Amino acid sequence: MEISSKFNIVSENVTSEDLVSFLESHLGAEKSNIKFEIPKMSRHLRSGIEQTIVVAIVGAIATGVGALLNGLLQIAIQRSINKIVIQTKSGARLEVPADTPSEKIDELLDKLKAFDIDKIYLP
Repeated sequence: MEISSKFNIVSENVTSEDLVSFLESHLGAEKSNIKFEIPKMSRHLRSGIEQTIVVAIVGAIATGVGALLNGLLQIAIQRSINKIVIQTKSGARLEVPADTPSEKIDELLDKLKAFDIDKIYLP
């Protein structure tokens, strides 16, 4: 049985629809391993900023998460966002600079193997 992982992608700078559209167009062969859902929920933030939440369901975890991180880093660069932040279910956080080369993504994924990703933020 294929193991899958489910986590949220959160942003205050990109709409849910734009985020999903961009990622789907940049995932290439990994597109079949990743499914996106946009939950319907009220967004009441104290700051008054609408918060985007997209749920990513990744089937082939190692390659799918790598492709997803590369896509999110591309969005960050396009939107002049300096970093993405990966948070695990235990609360540990890993900040990834937007200009991280794709070769370094594998190293980052090795560090995250012991953790379950809970959220990825595009601050």
